[in-house]
Amino acid sequence: MWTSPAIQEWLATGQAFLWCDAAKRLKERFDPELLKRVKQANLEHTLCGGFASPDQYVLFYATMPSAQSGSAHLERFKLLAPLLVQASQHAFPSNLLTMRDTAMLRRRAMGEITREIAIAEGISERTVREHLQQVKKKLFTKDLVNAVVIAMKSGMLLPPWKNGI
Repeated sequence: MWTSPAIQEWLATGQAFLWCDAAKRLKERFDPELLKRVKQANLEHTLCGGFASPDQYVLFYATMPSAQSGSAHLERFKLLAPLLVQASQHAFPSNLLTMRDTAMLRRRAMGEITREIAIAEGISERTVREHLQQVKKKLFTKDLVNAVVIAMKSGMLLPPWKNGI
């Protein structure tokens, strides 16, 4: 998905766009098969926008019935997309934990003790304890059991069977 010329342009500009406009403008960079499939699926009049950073992205799509309809709603979509991003970040605060925090918490949830985590991650036991303390602070709890429960229920930490662990 990230190799799509339209998405690459969005990542560079941060601007919401109408897919068919981007496809016309960037036609020579698109795979003809992709253009054909998008048209067959009636997705060529899709509004696209959201937020992207090096560690997270939120992308929204709204499919319109025609290019005219898409063009008519593009300005409203540009106003709405940042509000949707903000709402989704409040609803799913996965960015509260760093990748390292998540790794530590996942290992702890799987029953590893501090020493095992330290060896596996190549860091000191003290660093592991500090990471786990930060996780508890970020999740507003005083114990790791609650931190694991909060992280799993909010989607920050997927159950082992969904992680392939």
